[in-house]
Amino acid sequence: MRNARILTAWGVLVVSAAGCTTEQDLGRQDVHDTGNELDATQLDAGNQVDDAGREPDANDASVKDSAAKDAPANDVVAPNPDASAAADSAVVPNAKRVFQTGGTYTGDLKTEGGGTTGVEGADKLCGTAALAASLGGAWRAWISSSTENAYTRIADVSPWYFVDRKTKVFDNKTGLLQGSLKVGPLVDITMSEFGTTNAPVNTWTGTKISGVPSPAVSQFTCKDWTNNQAIGGYEGLVGIGIFSTLSWWTDSVTTPCKLAGRLYCFEQ
Repeated sequence: MRNARILTAWGVLVVSAAGCTTEQDLGRQDVHDTGNELDATQLDAGNQVDDAGREPDANDASVKDSAAKDAPANDVVAPNPDASAAADSAVVPNAKRVFQTGGTYTGDLKTEGGGTTGVEGADKLCGTAALAASLGGAWRAWISSSTENAYTRIADVSPWYFVDRKTKVFDNKTGLLQGSLKVGPLVDITMSEFGTTNAPVNTWTGTKISGVPSPAVSQFTCKDWTNNQAIGGYEGLVGIGIFSTLSWWTDSVTTPCKLAGRLYCFEQ
């Protein structure tokens, strides 16, 4: 297959169709084609000459094809409908949810939530937070008292995800316990009811890693979540929401009931 040449006032561009090579000599004034020398000064600077020595017709299909090939690539990337579909598929419809309240409360959860008991006040605080975020559903706090265990208060409607329903937090109810099982949360529990990440603040639980009050006698539950004093012999057990040290999400340290803490809220 013969070479195709396009001659310009600046030189010659030789394209080898057989070898797919390109030769440029923009500094030469003499152009050779099959042994014939053409004076570059004889060419009109505004015209192009093809192999036959004629000026190409603008309507010539070969010229149009060449122009199309030489046109710069379009850098605009077309939208990928599969990308949005993949994002949507990450959502688990109707999955039960869990969050850490964005708001903080003293250890007197009975008064803070307006309940008849401290535990009921905690449940109401979870419900109020979910309502503010338009989550719907029924909610219970992960909280223990002298008469109630957090673990038995939570119905097994697992698994639980964050409120975005994309990130799994607990595979099952057994995951709420640690002990010898070495399970627990799969991620840090720091997402609020609004889907934002909370700053580190203690979370009231009153609950050991076995899901019961801590300890069994003289529980660290701020007098069954009715006390908010700095002194008086009452303290509350808190978690810190991290999963790397399994027990810490529920059983970390005790703090004075006057201090503010968050709550873990589970959808039922």
